Amino acid sequence: MYHPGPTDPTPEQRLLLMSDAGWEDFIEECARQLMKEGEYMQVVPMGGAGDKGRDVCGYTQTLPLESTWDLYQAKHYEGTLSPSAFAPELAKFLHSVHEGAYTRPRKYLICALRVGPKLLDLIQNPDSLRAWIIKEWQEKGGNFGTVNRGLTSEFENFLKQFPFEIIRKMTAADLLEIHSRSDKHWAQFGVLGHRGPNPGVPETLTSDEQVYVSALLKVYAEADGKPVPAANVIPARHNGHACCQKAKGRFPNCMHRYTCRELLSRLVVSFRLRSTRFAWGARGVWQVLQAANRM
Repeated sequence: MYHPGPTDPTPEQRLLLMSDAGWEDFIEECARQLMKEGEYMQVVPMGGAGDKGRDVCGYTQTLPLESTWDLYQAKHYEGTLSPSAFAPELAKFLHSVHEGAYTRPRKYLICALRVGPKLLDLIQNPDSLRAWIIKEWQEKGGNFGTVNRGLTSEFENFLKQFPFEIIRKMTAADLLEIHSRSDKHWAQFGVLGHRGPNPGVPETLTSDEQVYVSALLKVYAEADGKPVPAANVIPARHNGHACCQKAKGRFPNCMHRYTCRELLSRLVVSFRLRSTRFAWGARGVWQVLQAANRM
């Protein structure tokens, strides 16, 4: 008995298999997609030694003035991201902003596969997040590993006035939704994004539709055993199907937005012609695909 084999990993499952570097690359691709959509003027990957807590930066203008850029912090953990695991990165970020290493961003985005409930509660309550990090600073004496500085009254004042509401999380679903609009989504996950609405249906056939229509007429001719020379003489019993194809796909003008591989996976090889049902056969399908790929 035929079995199609195991199902392909979902995009969510593929994210779990990524390396740390792959995860940062994925986040950069998401930010670059937002840049294409007008969110940013420039996207710069910064991850590595000396990044001062910046993995990917999205700039809305040439000079990164305060609140004009977004900081993406990539965290690819097998488990959930906890407050204790996040504290060193947050300390490094706050210290860098205070020392003027870079300006305060518009948003500090935690990009993690899983954010634990305790950290999520802190992120969703900026006042609690502020109180927690100040307490951590006091208990650790300012030694977080990533940064070592005491909690002076001046620095504590800075923390008390800092707008912790800029710190937010981006879930895997959030990132995948952005990435699904990218031209890199198919290569990365084997899934194509939404095709979008079909274009309007013209009254008459346009020149770029002729090749595909000719291939479709050959399918009708094969079904009837006699030539169908033109679209205006399609046998009456095929009119319903022809109109449906025109309305659904506007012939090739919709189909050309798919790759050949996607067409093969989506194409229905059999269809109902009024009271008769038949299979196209490999040759008919191949003719239509060849015609669509020539558009």
